[in-house]
Amino acid sequence: MQPTARPAYVALGGGLLLCALYASRAAEPEGAVLYLLGAASGTALCCVGASRMPPGARHIWWALAAGQALFLLGDVLYVLIENVLGGDPYPSVADAAYLASYPALAAGLLWLVRIRQRGRQRAALLDAAILTTAMATAGFVFIVEPSAAAGGGSVLENVVAGAYPAADVLLLALLVQMFIAGMRANVASWALVGGIVALLVADLGYVASALTDTSHPAWIDLGYLASYLLIGFAAVHPSAQALSEPTPIRSSRSLARLAWLGAALILTPVTEFVAGQDADTDHHGSVVMLAGGCLIALLVVLRMADLVQQLQYKAVELAALARRDGLTGLANRRTWDYELSRVCDAARKEGTTLHIAVLDMDHFKRFNDEHGHTMGDMVLRGTTQAWADLVQGRGFLARYGGEEFTVLLPDMGLTEAEALLDQMRRAVTHDQTCSIGLATWDHRETPADLVGRADGALYQAKGEGRDRIVVSASDRPELAGSAPAPHSPAEEAPEARPAQTAP
Repeated sequence: MQPTARPAYVALGGGLLLCALYASRAAEPEGAVLYLLGAASGTALCCVGASRMPPGARHIWWALAAGQALFLLGDVLYVLIENVLGGDPYPSVADAAYLASYPALAAGLLWLVRIRQRGRQRAALLDAAILTTAMATAGFVFIVEPSAAAGGGSVLENVVAGAYPAADVLLLALLVQMFIAGMRANVASWALVGGIVALLVADLGYVASALTDTSHPAWIDLGYLASYLLIGFAAVHPSAQALSEPTPIRSSRSLARLAWLGAALILTPVTEFVAGQDADTDHHGSVVMLAGGCLIALLVVLRMADLVQQLQYKAVELAALARRDGLTGLANRRTWDYELSRVCDAARKEGTTLHIAVLDMDHFKRFNDEHGHTMGDMVLRGTTQAWADLVQGRGFLARYGGEEFTVLLPDMGLTEAEALLDQMRRAVTHDQTCSIGLATWDHRETPADLVGRADGALYQAKGEGRDRIVVSASDRPELAGSAPAPHSPAEEAPEARPAQTAP
């Protein structure tokens, strides 16, 4: 047991003691006082816990505390009307307080579901709406209408009798949605669930006693007391703060979500079938089932549209990842090959110039060995960011592989291309240097041959001392025949070239 959790357990023990005293004195005059003391202690615990919550989760627990307070107000009014004023507490103003507590509790549970699925609120709300509609339809046919019919002759009594089970169905649907959303299994979560379940069981017992026209037994009031205490205990327990943390998406929970939604979809036709076996089913039940079925169909369509939209977003993200290098964010080799082919085709049709440059970090393996790969990654990220700023709007930059990069420079003169590349050479970070090979397309050779000539110029720059730009000899007639034969980057990795490992 954590030391910080001890006050919560002490408070729970005190509340259980009040429950035991009430159970032994339920039939005595002081029984009502003990009941109200237990209810008030649970409500006070919930208020204390809500005041200690982080700002982002405080509204959840204040809503639950408001539900507790309204239910307590209903209990106080019920006791006053029955024991002090000698009147009939049902239906009365006490029922207004009782019924007002359910929306507050439902709001707290709904906010808890939404905050657990932060970033996926639309999906969570649609799932909750589908499940709630299905359960409300079945609840109306099998519980609400029979309860309303047993409420008495007046319209008010029928409305009040039917409102309680309708509110219970709403709480039950949200409780199930908590599990679908991925409830964090800790002391506070199980206490909160236990408190809501105790309330629902007590309400069910009360409805059953109303349907059978018998006085409700003492265990029903104990159920209400347990609900007060468990929700209050959940609020003050330290683990309550973890309930407001977003939950990650897990495949097992996705399967559970599909199972629950599938059950919700078949619940309405099952309800219609079962109700159809009863000859006493009236017109209202049929109308509710029709309306519920139509609403569920609409919600399912919206949910499918939401799923399709999510898949489209994921497809765009995956496509972007497939085109980009993970470390630098530049275009990768696959994207480079596509862009090179496209730009060559455009330059051939329009008769414009096109230059290709291959850039390679000097002695980068040595740098990694001396400073570590983490520092090497920093050099690559910082340098490529500077390069991207220089090339933006003027060319296309890609990571060709390892510490080798390529640049497309369309529609500019050779002098302008050399000036830009010299800026890039001087932009290398952390006192590193790079060598650059440059080639101009002759509109006849293949893109692969063009890259090969640029790589051959890079090889020459490495051999001449590095940290320089070398233009392919075939692009400068005065140097024709003096350059080494061009080769493809695929034929020899940069770190394997003799010129790159020279001091």
